[in-house]
Amino acid sequence: MVWRWQLRREISIRINAIRAAGLPVNWEDLSKWPCEVSDAENGALIYTNAIAHLHSDGVTDNYRFELPPRKEAISTELRASIFAAVETNKEALDIAVAASLYPKSHYPLNYMEGPALKLPHLTGLKQIVRLLECEAFLCADKGKGEDALKKIETSLKIARSLDGEPILISQLTAAGLLAISCQSLERVLCRAPVSSAALEALSAELVSTESTNRFLTGMIGERAISGEFIRLAQDDVRKMVEISNQGISDDEEKTGLPKANPGISWRCLGFFERDRNFFLRAMETNIAIVSLTPPASLSLTNESDKLEAQARHGFYLMSSLFLPSLSHTSLRDAYVRASLRTSFTAVAIERWRITHNGMTPDSLESLVPDFFVAVPLDPYDGRPLRFKKTTKGYVVYSIGPNRQDDGGKERPSRSTHIPAAERNQFDITFSVER
Repeated sequence: MVWRWQLRREISIRINAIRAAGLPVNWEDLSKWPCEVSDAENGALIYTNAIAHLHSDGVTDNYRFELPPRKEAISTELRASIFAAVETNKEALDIAVAASLYPKSHYPLNYMEGPALKLPHLTGLKQIVRLLECEAFLCADKGKGEDALKKIETSLKIARSLDGEPILISQLTAAGLLAISCQSLERVLCRAPVSSAALEALSAELVSTESTNRFLTGMIGERAISGEFIRLAQDDVRKMVEISNQGISDDEEKTGLPKANPGISWRCLGFFERDRNFFLRAMETNIAIVSLTPPASLSLTNESDKLEAQARHGFYLMSSLFLPSLSHTSLRDAYVRASLRTSFTAVAIERWRITHNGMTPDSLESLVPDFFVAVPLDPYDGRPLRFKKTTKGYVVYSIGPNRQDDGGKERPSRSTHIPAAERNQFDITFSVER
C-alpha cells in the first residue's frame, strides 16, 4: 500500500509539473496545443484543399522519376514526364501557393484516436513539395532563376505548416520536406542566374525555418500520446484494446475485446502505473536532450540508449515499445540543421558573388558581417562550416553523422556499389557548379 501510494504520488507530481508548464498531458490537450487557430487564419485548411486537388496517380505513385543532380543533362522523355506531372497538378499547386501566404496552420486531426491517429495530409504535402521541386527545375532549366526560388520558398513554407504539429512523425516528415527543398535549391543555383533580392528573401526564410525546434514539439506531443495510452492500460483496458485494433484491418489479427475492465485487484497491482511513471521520467530526459539542440544534444544520445535498455530489462512493457521509436531524434535534428545551414551559407556566397563580379570568396569569413554576423556553425561539432573551392565552383559542407572531415565528399547514391566500410564516409554537402 505504501508503494502504491508513493507511485501514484510521483505520477501526480510529474503530471502537475507538465500542466504547470502549459504543456499537454493527454489527447484532449493536444487538440488545443500549442495554440488554436481560427478557420479564417488557418493555412492548413487551404493546404488540405490543395491536397484534395492532386491527381490521384501522383499521390499513389509519387511520380517515380529522379531529377538529375546539379548540371547533369536531362533527356527529352524525362523533361516531358516532369512537365506532364506539373501541368496535371497545376490547380493543386496554385492553391498551395495561396496557402503559403498564411503564417498559421493547424491541421484538423482527431487526437482522441491516440496512437492510432491518422495523418492523411503528410502524404499529400510530400507530393506537393515534390511537384514544386519539379516546377523549380523546369524554371531553372529555362533560365528563370527567380521563379524557381519562389517555388523553393513555397516548399519551405509548406514544411513550416507542420511546425506546431505535436507528433514526431509529422516533424520527421517536415524534415524530409526541408531536405527536398535544399536539394532543389542546389540544383537551381547550378542551372540559372538569380537576383540578389530573390536570394535575400530566400535567405530570410531559411533562417526562420532553421530557428524552429520542431523535434522538441514532436517529443512533447509523443509524451502526451503514449503516456495517456499507458494510463488506459491501467485504468480502461477495453478502450485501450479498441484503440489498438483501429489500425488493424484483418479481424483475425485484432485483440479480443474483454467483456469488462479488470477489477480492483488489477488496479491495485499497479503494473502499468509503474510503467507510466517510468515512461514520464524517461521522457523528461529525452525532452531535455532535444531542447539543447545539436551539438550539445548529440553528446547525450547515449542517455536515451540507456533508458531503452532499462525499459527492456526492467519489464516496462509499454515503455519498451514506445521509447525506441523516439531514439536518434537528435541525430535527425542535426542532419536537417546541417542541410539548412549549408543552404543558407551557399545563398550568402551567391549574394557575395553578385556584388563581386561573379568571383568566389576565398573563405566564408569574407561574408562577415555583410551577409551574416558569423559563419554558421556545424551542428555536429560546433565549429564553423567548412568551405572549399573546386574546379567547377565550390562546396560548403558539414562533417556529417560520422563526425569526421571527409573533405566535402558527397553522400553516395544507393545504387552506387562501394564497400560497406566506406558507405558512411561522407559529409553533408552543398555544391555549386558552373
